[in-house]
Amino acid sequence: MQLHIKLVLAKNFNKPVRQSSVATQKAFLAKNFKKQLLPIPARTPRVRLPKKLKKHLNNIEYASQVLLELRSRTQLAKLPVVIATLRRISPYVFEELVLTCCFEQGWQIQRNFRYTGDGGIDGRVLILGKLYVIQVKRYADYISPKHIKDFVCCIEGEGANGGFFVHTGITGQLSKQLIRRSDKIILVSGQKLVNFVLGKQFKIVGITIPVKTVNSYQ
Repeated sequence: MQLHIKLVLAKNFNKPVRQSSVATQKAFLAKNFKKQLLPIPARTPRVRLPKKLKKHLNNIEYASQVLLELRSRTQLAKLPVVIATLRRISPYVFEELVLTCCFEQGWQIQRNFRYTGDGGIDGRVLILGKLYVIQVKRYADYISPKHIKDFVCCIEGEGANGGFFVHTGITGQLSKQLIRRSDKIILVSGQKLVNFVLGKQFKIVGITIPVKTVNSYQ
């Protein structure tokens, strides 16, 4: 069953592209959304996108603008600046920003089409053919150990190879212990989150995934 789920997800994932402009991502998202939700055949020449999708597109565009602003500061975009900026934006924009950064790494991404009732999963990625799920938390304080436990259940429920727990807060000792006990969770916070947002290469278990489209918001 898990293998079947992975094959279905892999088939439906967006193929990575070499440009990650806002327009490109919008076109990809809109096309994928129509394929999944419009009745077949959908031959209407002009189709209005649902309001929920428009909200997603607006959040993706705003997230791209935030990335552009942070990256334009180059060396000035230190950890406090990046973290403070991420804490100010809405949690939905933060989700889209993280997925946009995954998109830039050359990973195949699958965005959610709703922000509630997602089962604790904010997105999915395929990396070297392996499925990873993503959970994004916009914390200002210590993260909740319960969220770590729940995320482990999400990973197992999806039959995923692992999961990215991305947050802007502080990782307490209990949370660190829970993460160390699991070989499934990849913690992305602090300086690692800053590097990821600024488009630097991301390492997973000693493997460096080449960045294909960093700083391509031109």
